[in-house]
Amino acid sequence: MLLSYLRSHLPLAPEEFVRAVAEQLSSDEQLSNIGKHLAVIGEQRAKVLVIDVIVPQLIDVDFADVFPLRQPLAVLTDLLVNEGAKEVEPRILRSKSVDRPSGAA
Repeated sequence: MLLSYLRSHLPLAPEEFVRAVAEQLSSDEQLSNIGKHLAVIGEQRAKVLVIDVIVPQLIDVDFADVFPLRQPLAVLTDLLVNEGAKEVEPRILRSKSVDRPSGAA
């Protein structure tokens, strides 16, 4: 159920990413922590528990730790090409411009 929920709410995310996040959220550590405080009775209440309690814990998940990208540019390029981009150009952001000699335009 958690995978279905994440797939429907993260439709553009790679499947490997969705699975890694679901594994993190449903880890024994996460579930035992939640289970200490709540009693789950029945399938419907279990679904409500997942949506209301487990999914909001996404805010605390460091996605870089859960699903480290070995080649982030390649992943981004694949996503953008699937969305119809013709060419992807890497750029450096938030860097200081190159110093020019005085009088150069």
